[in-house]
Amino acid sequence: MDARADVTEAEELSFGDDPDSESRLRRWSSAHGKTALAGMTVLAVLLVAVAGARFLSGRSLEPLPPPDVAFPEQLGFRVELCEERWPTCWPEGRESAKDIQRVEAALRAIPEVSEVRFVSQEEVSEELRRYAGGTPRGAQGRRLVRMAFAEGFRGTMRHASDFARVAEQARDIPGVQGVERRTTGFWEGKADVAVRLCGRDDQGCPLAHRPISPDRKRAVLETIQKAEGVDTVYLSDPAFEMRLERHYDPGPADSARARPEREVLYVKTDGPAEAALVLQAVEGMPGVEAAWRLPPPG
Repeated sequence: MDARADVTEAEELSFGDDPDSESRLRRWSSAHGKTALAGMTVLAVLLVAVAGARFLSGRSLEPLPPPDVAFPEQLGFRVELCEERWPTCWPEGRESAKDIQRVEAALRAIPEVSEVRFVSQEEVSEELRRYAGGTPRGAQGRRLVRMAFAEGFRGTMRHASDFARVAEQARDIPGVQGVERRTTGFWEGKADVAVRLCGRDDQGCPLAHRPISPDRKRAVLETIQKAEGVDTVYLSDPAFEMRLERHYDPGPADSARARPEREVLYVKTDGPAEAALVLQAVEGMPGVEAAWRLPPPG
C-alpha cells in the first residue's frame, strides 16, 4: 500500500487542528460503524459463551458442601407390632397385637410420649408406591426400609433424650415386637436423591470399584449434572456422614460404629419425575454403591 495513502487516512481520522476533521470522522463512522458494532457484538457473545461454559464445567465437577444449618431435633420413634414373620413373638404376642386400641392407649400412657398414631398397611403400601425407585442395599438398608414402612405406630417424644425410657416401656407392652428411633432427616427438603459412592472397605461394592477413583467420581458427577431438572448437587464426606449417624442415633461416647467410610452425593431436583431420571442415570455406574429417593419433609 502507498505510504502516502496511509498517512492521509491517519490524518483524516485524527482531529488535529483541521476544522473539517470532525466532519470527516463522522463520515468514516457512518460508513464503517455498523461493521464495527457487529464485530463487537459477536465478540461479546463469544466471551459470555466461554465464561458460561467454564462456569458450567466447574459446577459439574465441584458439588457444594452440606448446608451450614442446625441438625433437626430427633423426637420421633416407631413401634413395630408382632407378626407371623417374627419367631420371637409368641402366639400370645401376635394375638395381643391385633388389639390396636389397647396398644395405642398403653403407648399414650407413657409420660415421655407426646403424640402417637397408628399407621395402617394401606398407608404403608401408599408410601412404598410413592417412594419406590431405589433403596440402600445390604442388611442395614433392608432393615431401615422394613422399619420405615412397617405397619405399627409412629410417635413423638417430649425430648430427644427420652428415647431409652420410651423404648423400655414400649417393649413391655404385649404385642410390641420392636421400637426404634424415627429420624427426621437432615436432607429432608434439601435434596430429593441420595447417591452413595463406594468406600475403601464398602462390602456392597465390587473390589475393583472401591474406593471410587477420581475419574469415576467425576463421571458420576457429570452424569448427574447432565440429567434433566437437576438443581443442586451436594457432597457429604465421611466425617459429615458420621456426624449425622451419631445425631440420628446417639449412644455412648465410646461406642464403636462399624460403618465404611464413604461419600454421599445429595441431589436437589425440580420434582419427582426429575428425581427418577437421576436414579436411572446413575444406576449400575462403577463406583456407585446405591442410589435412592429421599422422602419429602413431614
